[in-house]
Amino acid sequence: MLCEDCKERDATIHYKEIINDQYQEIHLCEECAQNQGLEVTQFSSPPSLANFLTGLVGISKKLVHEEETKECPKCHLSFANFKERGMLGCSDCYESFEEELTHMLRRIHGNIQHVGKIPTKIKTELELKDKIFELKRELEMAIKNEEFERAAQLRDQIREMERRKSEEK
Repeated sequence: MLCEDCKERDATIHYKEIINDQYQEIHLCEECAQNQGLEVTQFSSPPSLANFLTGLVGISKKLVHEEETKECPKCHLSFANFKERGMLGCSDCYESFEEELTHMLRRIHGNIQHVGKIPTKIKTELELKDKIFELKRELEMAIKNEEFERAAQLRDQIREMERRKSEEK
């Protein structure tokens, strides 16, 4: 396969990315990849999970100092250390690095919400939760638009659904 840029040399770098749910695959020779600012590294041994994750999310690019020094208040794991290890230190790390992890998941998977099969019981609970959330948004809009009768109806629907939700548990 020839390089997509120069169309002269063999493509040895195969770069894949997902941006805004759009999958793109680029095939470049080493020289063109370096000219485009892609970091080209040779592995003498298989890459570790941390290196694999780092490569997937493009963390090898220079990051803002604030992100590098960010750390979990409970276990004191820094975000830079997480990137090296590929593992979080405790359950509080998910909240401490929420923004960074959300960005990583979105880049890796194209989304941050599971869209596969869900067990029936959980699916029913999630649908009810989503419906309540949607009704609350409609309620806020009705109040904002001074549609108070509609707001009262929505409030009653939300209360009824929350009551049903608590009875199911």
